[in-house]
Amino acid sequence: MAEQNERPEVIKASQNNEYLLFKYNDRYYVADNTGDEQKVVSSPGGNLLGTSYLSLAERIFADIQKYGIQCMSPESILPWHYTMIDNFSRMDHSEVESMLDQCFLQCQDWTFDDNQDDDDWTVVFGEEDERKATIREWLSNCTHMQMTAACCIGNAYHSINIAFVLARLMENFDGNKLNQRFKSLAGLIANNSIYGPAEDIIGVFKTFELYYGIHLEEEGSIIHEKIEDKDEVDAYTGKKITVEALIGRNFYLFSDAVKSNDQPFELDLSDLDLDTDDEEDEVEDKDEDDEEEVAEEYNELEDYLSDSCWVKRICAVEDGYEAYHIIAVTIDNMGIIDCVTVILEEVRRSGGGWFMIPGMELPGSSSYEEMDYMPDDVVKELDALIGERYLKKDFSLVGKRLPQAMIDAGGNGGSNTEYTYALQSAYRMAYMHMSVYTDEDGVIEDFSYSTYQSSGSSFGDMFSRPMRYSDRKDEAIEMLLHILDQYTKEEFRNL
Repeated sequence: MAEQNERPEVIKASQNNEYLLFKYNDRYYVADNTGDEQKVVSSPGGNLLGTSYLSLAERIFADIQKYGIQCMSPESILPWHYTMIDNFSRMDHSEVESMLDQCFLQCQDWTFDDNQDDDDWTVVFGEEDERKATIREWLSNCTHMQMTAACCIGNAYHSINIAFVLARLMENFDGNKLNQRFKSLAGLIANNSIYGPAEDIIGVFKTFELYYGIHLEEEGSIIHEKIEDKDEVDAYTGKKITVEALIGRNFYLFSDAVKSNDQPFELDLSDLDLDTDDEEDEVEDKDEDDEEEVAEEYNELEDYLSDSCWVKRICAVEDGYEAYHIIAVTIDNMGIIDCVTVILEEVRRSGGGWFMIPGMELPGSSSYEEMDYMPDDVVKELDALIGERYLKKDFSLVGKRLPQAMIDAGGNGGSNTEYTYALQSAYRMAYMHMSVYTDEDGVIEDFSYSTYQSSGSSFGDMFSRPMRYSDRKDEAIEMLLHILDQYTKEEFRNL
């Protein structure tokens, strides 16, 4: 145990030494070093801004530099800790419980509103009478810091029920799975309320995770309520799908971990002029050694793919490096899903920093790992597949009205008849570009599709080719699916 009046130990300093994080008598404080005299930062109530937890102290120190000492937004952890040290820490547990009950549980919580009649919403937020009783029981077992976290979420989103949902998620998941759940919940709230955008909501959720989680780690679970992991691949097994839907969602039949030559059929893609003949000739001109390299690379997938399955690749560059999500779906003779496997492919290339020209691409090496959670893009893709939102074999978007969401977002350069967007390829580090031309009413008249675009990355540039197992049709299909997926349910039915 530290002796009293021990010498302060500086843990870290801000860039310009404006603030210092230091430890004194087993507690952490922040010192303001901007004036003539160094002084310890105090709360609005005049209490020293201290904590015995290093993780919390480091977050306080970071937020002071990012938001300032006076910031009272839930994006900063400062108002959370101010509430705790100025108010709740000086109240009995029963007093805090009573205050939260009066503020949040004696009035209508909008998460229980009748207009939120979606089944997924009810599963998450529960029924009012039952859930409010559960929340009261939960609060009776929370620590003061945990009740503070509940109060701050309640103030930010006018719902203590959201705090309960977050606490329950934290008891059931951690790591990537918890992050995925936070993202899904934030998206659900942003799409069905005045709160958002989802990215801001996730930031507040992460603050809750830190502040509530300190005592969750120390004291253990409170709610003891198991959540069915619907985001796991088992949620899709037993569902019925068709080969038409698989092909229409850009899935390809794989046998022995390589793309099969026996695809049932291909989409017509009559809307687009892809000029694929020359590219296919180029593939045929590759020597046998090149083809063996491709086959050898995909053979590394054999540990993850069944002998026969349907595979789709999704770009995952948001992970900060060249990576792809590979979805493998196995179905029986009746079209019932037997298994869904999600694999992360990471690509590393030798050299870098200069432009590549056709035939001179830098070699890449892929590694594969089965994922233990389902990223948002994978969930979205599988939900669309199950929901039969796909391109029919002879379907054409020409003559159809553009999704209202794209019209509302605005056209290219102020034009209301040309809409341009770009997507990262799922086969190479380069962007695909699509321009959609419409009449004044937003009815699609023509498309312009380009694949030779710079990725802005050292891994590839505007001259790079697709990997040899891509014939560019898969990229074009993905561009059309981007449009199809933006139609609302009603708009899609009217197509």
